[in-house]
Amino acid sequence: MDSLATTLLSTNLPPTDLQSDSVRQLILNYQKDVLDLWSQYRGRTFPLDVMARREHALQSIAAWKVVLPPVRRLPFEILGEIFVFCVVPALRSRSTSADDPREPPILMSHVCALWRIVALNTPRLWSDLIFVFSKSLPKRGTVPILEELIHRSTPHALRTYIDSDPFSVSDPLDILQQLIAIPEFASRVQTLHLKIGTRHLEDLLHDPPPVFMHIETLRLDICIGQEHFVGRILKSFDSPTLRRLTIRCTYWHDAFCISLAPHFPWAQLICVNAGSSACQSASPDVIWRSAPSPLWKPS
Repeated sequence: MDSLATTLLSTNLPPTDLQSDSVRQLILNYQKDVLDLWSQYRGRTFPLDVMARREHALQSIAAWKVVLPPVRRLPFEILGEIFVFCVVPALRSRSTSADDPREPPILMSHVCALWRIVALNTPRLWSDLIFVFSKSLPKRGTVPILEELIHRSTPHALRTYIDSDPFSVSDPLDILQQLIAIPEFASRVQTLHLKIGTRHLEDLLHDPPPVFMHIETLRLDICIGQEHFVGRILKSFDSPTLRRLTIRCTYWHDAFCISLAPHFPWAQLICVNAGSSACQSASPDVIWRSAPSPLWKPS
């Protein structure tokens, strides 16, 4: 009995068929004890020792019932897919950061030994590197943590989102520079979304990052007054695999869209989305007229 309790009650390991039968019999025995006590003292107050015995039986029933749910017998692959469906949408909602131990996916790996094994063997769970900076969040992110997150996502392509409000106490550029210093990051990042302040943009352009050889999607969220940085940013993040480009600005006008056209790598783009963060994207006709050739149309 002690070995069975140690194996099943202290872990999420699935019970064998023999163990499941033993657990069901234990539950039946405890239920019988509760019914016997109820019949024996019907209409009378339970003595203290009998009440303690009844409570122990009820607690044991509840504890052992946890062992039997089908979730314990799910194959690791299916459990990993459930993790992905639960965790990735939460990350992409930009309500949490990938390096926060209080939030998924790191939190998922701290529930129990079994869930940790499943989480660490589900690379797609770690392929979204979301970092949210705000006034209320302390400075986070160290190279060992970032290296471990990237290592866990191997061999999946990386999707990276860095969001910072103007009052952030942390420098989002620190995270970006630490990521760039990891060789595996620059070679595997496929989607990059930057939403950082003017001061951080100036620092970024002062020390241009290396070319991301496999980046396919680039999105820039800029504020008013940052428009003149866009051309230099696109040059810094130029990549032969870039296919989708999105630029969002606080306030937008068609003339600005036209002024950006010479900086777009039109020959390799299949999707261009440019407009205001306060409304829908700029008129497609304006974007198309900005292209160097009338033959260019987004797919």
